Amino acid sequence: MEPKRSLYVPYYQYLKFTKWLIQQRDSLPETNQLNLPSKNICILINCCIIIEGLLYTLIKDHIHIATHQLNEELKIEKIKDPILYVKMLEEFSNKLDKDQWEGYLNLFELFSSKKINKNTNLYKTINILFQFRGFLVHGCELEILVNDSKNGKYTLSSENRKLKPILAYCVENKLEFVDFELKRVNILSNKLTNHFYDAMLKFSIELYDLLPDSMKAYTKIDMFEFNN
Repeated sequence: MEPKRSLYVPYYQYLKFTKWLIQQRDSLPETNQLNLPSKNICILINCCIIIEGLLYTLIKDHIHIATHQLNEELKIEKIKDPILYVKMLEEFSNKLDKDQWEGYLNLFELFSSKKINKNTNLYKTINILFQFRGFLVHGCELEILVNDSKNGKYTLSSENRKLKPILAYCVENKLEFVDFELKRVNILSNKLTNHFYDAMLKFSIELYDLLPDSMKAYTKIDMFEFNN
C-alpha cells in the first residue's frame, strides 16, 4: 500500500494570515501601544517568510521538473554524463534546503536565467526589510537616540551599527514617528509596516513575472493572494 502524500505550502498560509492580521490591527486605535507593535512585528517577519517561501517553491518546482525531464523529454542517453547531471540537481536541492534570502536569489537567477535588478528602490526596500527582520527575530533591543534642534529638525542614531541603515531608510522615507514630549521613537508604526508589506507584494509579483513561460507552466505557485 503506497503512502498518501499531503502537501502544505506554509508561505501561502502566512500570506493569508498576514492579511487577516492587518485587518485585526486596523480595528485597533493607533494609540493602542500594547498590541500594535507586537502585531506589526509579526507582519514584518511574515513578509520575509512569504518572500523566502515563494522563492523556495519556485526553485524547488523547477528542480523537480528538471529531474523528471531527465527521463522523459531530454532522454538520459542524450546526456554525456547523466550521473553528474543527477548529482548536480541533488546538490542544488540540498543547497536550497540550507540557504536563505540571498542564496535563494542567486539560485533563482541561475534557474530562471533572469537577473534581478538590485539598483531599484524596491530592492533596497526589501533588503532593508530583511535587515530589520534580523533584529526582530533575534530579540535585539532597538535603542534609538533622538537629537532635536531648535528649528524642529532632528536626527536619529543608534550605538548598534547594524541599525543605522534601517534608521536612515526610515528617515529618508518618513516612516518613523517621533514624540518629543515623551522622548519616544516608533519604528514599528502601522505606516512603516504597511510600507514594507506593500513592497513585499510588489516584489513577489515582479519575481513571478520574471519567470520564463516554461517555468510558469510547471510551477504550482498561485499568485491570486498577491494580486488581491
